[in-house]
Amino acid sequence: MPTWQPCERSGVTCVYHEAIKKTATLKRIKGRFAPNNAAVGEPRLLEQVRTTSAGQGDEAAFGHGLLVELGVGASDQWPACRDLELQQAKTFFDQYTRMAQAVPFAIQLASTHSNGKDAATDTHALLSRLLETNPVLLVAAILTGSSSDREFEKQADNLFRHVLADRVIVRGQTSPELLQALLTYLAWYHRRFELETHQVYQFLQLANGMVADSGFPKKFSKANIPSPQQEADSNEIRAFLLCYYLNCGGGVLGYDRAENMRCIDSLRNAAMILATVSQRPQDKEAPALVELLHLVVRHHTARVSSNCAAKPLEPGPGLLKDWQTTFLHPQTSSTVRSTFHFTTAYSLLKSSKAKSPSPADVQVCVYHFQQLLSNIVDQELSYLVRMGIVEWAHLITTLFLLARLGSLTATGGPPTDSARPWPVNEYIERFRSLHNSLTQAEPEADIALRAPHLLSWLDRILVAVAERARSFKAHQDESSTDIGHRGSAYELVNSFLENDKSASTRALQTPGRSNAEPRLGGEDFWSEFMSDWLNW
Repeated sequence: MPTWQPCERSGVTCVYHEAIKKTATLKRIKGRFAPNNAAVGEPRLLEQVRTTSAGQGDEAAFGHGLLVELGVGASDQWPACRDLELQQAKTFFDQYTRMAQAVPFAIQLASTHSNGKDAATDTHALLSRLLETNPVLLVAAILTGSSSDREFEKQADNLFRHVLADRVIVRGQTSPELLQALLTYLAWYHRRFELETHQVYQFLQLANGMVADSGFPKKFSKANIPSPQQEADSNEIRAFLLCYYLNCGGGVLGYDRAENMRCIDSLRNAAMILATVSQRPQDKEAPALVELLHLVVRHHTARVSSNCAAKPLEPGPGLLKDWQTTFLHPQTSSTVRSTFHFTTAYSLLKSSKAKSPSPADVQVCVYHFQQLLSNIVDQELSYLVRMGIVEWAHLITTLFLLARLGSLTATGGPPTDSARPWPVNEYIERFRSLHNSLTQAEPEADIALRAPHLLSWLDRILVAVAERARSFKAHQDESSTDIGHRGSAYELVNSFLENDKSASTRALQTPGRSNAEPRLGGEDFWSEFMSDWLNW
């Protein structure tokens, strides 16, 4: 090998090196660097993960790669996420894909419907693509489907909050990925509920701000159906509509607070576009659900404006009946049915036309609550753990209200045959049977049935409902005047969870506030669960 003359004169050994090739400037895709040389076949990062696993015996390369893509430095803070194996990630992701079919406007990440080996290959490719282009959304999806592994679920939840705060609050970033990830996190928030960290309403307001910053109200101000040459971003539309669904289902029906988006024309246009461009049956229901949610908003606006000089007209039962005639049919999804039945009962209990619901209104509410519960228990077994936060809130609120309303129908006269109340204890037994079937499922048999944290809450709720139902046998002379006109739908529940002692204590407190100490295993369980969670 020839040596360089200056080195030879200086007595220095010259070592030959290959010339270093200059790399081309990296391109950006959606603000992220993209590789210049795309691998043929499976994506580059997935191939690196497999090479590392085969060469070093490191089966957790996927989790490490995920933390790298997220820009997380201290991986020791989330060891379960760092050690996430590729196959485990695929299992959690597949579970999210199934769960996304149970929530209106849920972000859809599966692009194929292959079977067998092709399905596995497609999922691997999709995971790798999301890992490189949308890692925050991927974390939200994997977290949502990870309820079978409680330790991983807790760490992934903490990781998501850390990444979201760093990107949105610290760095001030905004992007479709961050919005879709946050909405995915919110849509199944109840599955990870913890008293110490609940922030559902704050997260919802953050999502509202991100929707406004994204310019969706202006973008969909006109109903421009994309031509065949144009490609509509269905997930972008779903994110816009999902935020509205959470605002109405949680913010209005839950917190009894105003809907903050206030762009119904843009929402209607977006719903029409989604129903046109998407082939999914759930997306075809978008216009119907948006109209139903708008009736909820109109009802709330009219009720809270009852003392205003220019009071808006409260939508009457006729509008809900018209909606039912137009949109409710045998093929309507379970979630839309649940929202319809809950909205109908809610509109009667929270009416501004009377101080309390009439006996006839009580019977109608009992009927719709029965229909809601029957609608849920008639679904497949895994539906109970797949449903979203809005339908879950409908379910547990209905269980408590049915216990009270059933006792009131007994004091108000015999109900009609069409509204004959099915004792709440029978529903408790049916849900307990579902609970037992889910908790006894073999871990390896069907991961879709494994949600121990969620089911532990359900068990406590069923016990509390049974206790409340029994207590009403001794209080059937109680007036029904305190059912309506409280601060929120959940305060309707709290109104009958207090025993005589706590009720007398409440009379001495400032209206709207409660000083009761939390007692997870005691009489005030439900009050703590909903008030601490939703009345932040």
